[in-house]
Amino acid sequence: AVRGIGGEPALVRRHGARSAAVSEHTLTTARVSANWAALSPFVPAVALAAGLAFGGLAVLRGGMSVGGIVAFAGWMSMLVMWVGVLTLRLSQLSQAVTAARRLQEVLRLRPAHPLAGEGGEALPRHGTLNIHDSLLPKYAGFSPIIWAMINGESEVGVTAHMMNDELDAGDIVGQEAVAIGPKDTATDLFHKTVDLIAPVTVTALGRIAAGETEFTPQDRSQASFFHKRSDVDTRIDWSWPAEDLERLVRAQSEPYPSAYTFHKGKRLEILAAVVSEGRYGGTPGRIFYREGEGVAIVAGADARTGRNHGLAITRVRTEDGRELAATDYFTSMGGYLTTRP
Repeated sequence: AVRGIGGEPALVRRHGARSAAVSEHTLTTARVSANWAALSPFVPAVALAAGLAFGGLAVLRGGMSVGGIVAFAGWMSMLVMWVGVLTLRLSQLSQAVTAARRLQEVLRLRPAHPLAGEGGEALPRHGTLNIHDSLLPKYAGFSPIIWAMINGESEVGVTAHMMNDELDAGDIVGQEAVAIGPKDTATDLFHKTVDLIAPVTVTALGRIAAGETEFTPQDRSQASFFHKRSDVDTRIDWSWPAEDLERLVRAQSEPYPSAYTFHKGKRLEILAAVVSEGRYGGTPGRIFYREGEGVAIVAGADARTGRNHGLAITRVRTEDGRELAATDYFTSMGGYLTTRP
């Protein structure tokens, strides 16, 4: 079994007969819905035909005029059509409820060992291979590319490893790295690492298929584990050095949420920025000086010393969605960018 990037290990660890049953049941539900959808255009026609048939029988018995046939057929058409639609909806609802209950059964499984099932269920003989988008043992957990960029790492990559009791901690079967360029964004690195997934996975599966069982243990003394990123993590802290802030802006490239700050109480997204050429002293967050195509902001916890480079913002997005060159947005110098409104 192979678990891909972004999968939840709690679900992967519960592979077995029950998960297969859910998949089959989902297919059955899809087939039933598809069959009803295929028949639905014919329901009004069938209903109309039924109305005409009953009306014709009434005429033969002398109990209804031709006008009555048409009226009766119309009413019968509506009645049978609504009965058909109601039956369809009830059938779909029943199938959905049943599928949800089966899925609940799977999610409630709590096997004694994370890679063992209940009642002798069939599990992968050779274990489960996980594909993680970092160079393990570093950057286990969530958003490894973004964290690695912010921290100034020189490379990112993809690791294929066997799963064990701990998250992203099993023996390494294969690993490939790619360098982080000085202008790379997280989006660029995402595409570069995606290109590594196939060869790393194929190579790892080849080793397993060849009968290998001994792989490279992770050096747990080098392990680091990162949480999911949230809105707070994209907010700019002007006490950070400008070099770190520039990497944060590149790490939060679209489609990821942009790095942001506040100006005059309103949220301001920073879409592009560079480290300033000049060194600027004062209070972190001060809107200080136009430098080239950007506007330099004082940055760094020790900015008061005057030895720090600033962050030269070149492009912004306002709270109402307007994208502007920073020199067009900051029409005058002075004032502060802040972490809160």
